[in-house]
Amino acid sequence: MLSENLTMCCTHSFVPADGRCSLCGRPFCQTCLSTVDGAPKCQACRNKKPVSATSSVAPSAKTRIDGKMIFSFVILLAGGVLPFVAFGDQIQQGELPSMISSSAWCAYVPWALFWGVPVLWRIGFRAVRNSVPFLLYLNLVSIPIICVCLLLFVIVSSGYSVFGGGIFHSARHWWAVRHAEVLA
Repeated sequence: MLSENLTMCCTHSFVPADGRCSLCGRPFCQTCLSTVDGAPKCQACRNKKPVSATSSVAPSAKTRIDGKMIFSFVILLAGGVLPFVAFGDQIQQGELPSMISSSAWCAYVPWALFWGVPVLWRIGFRAVRNSVPFLLYLNLVSIPIICVCLLLFVIVSSGYSVFGGGIFHSARHWWAVRHAEVLA
């Protein structure tokens, strides 16, 4: 039985849960849970084929390859190689440290923008959705206000991304993908 916290069944959202599936951990009512091999299991987990040692195992969330992470590392790699490809013939003995520095920035800035800007734009568009009808009611005065706000938002979102936001959202995404079975 569950504790005093009233948790509802995943299948029947208005029925209190009586227990959790031993495989997926989600709460279910007595109707949805069945005891198989001495452990309560939900319908989905009961229908899963048992994995034998010789069969190929589907990748778990911990070993799953995430397309967004791969694309971000392609951006990182391409940005790092770009200065050497574009200016490689101009490298002289004393210019290598500056080339490495510019290579690092050319790699990091697009990568950070890839992770940080979309998050802030989603927040910004929610705010704009509520304020634009009011500003348009003010008529021609609102057009410069909207343009200045948009410009400030672009500057702020880019700065946020480059100075830590990209790293934060990349790590947050990595953690969510890695722990998908816990979050789901």
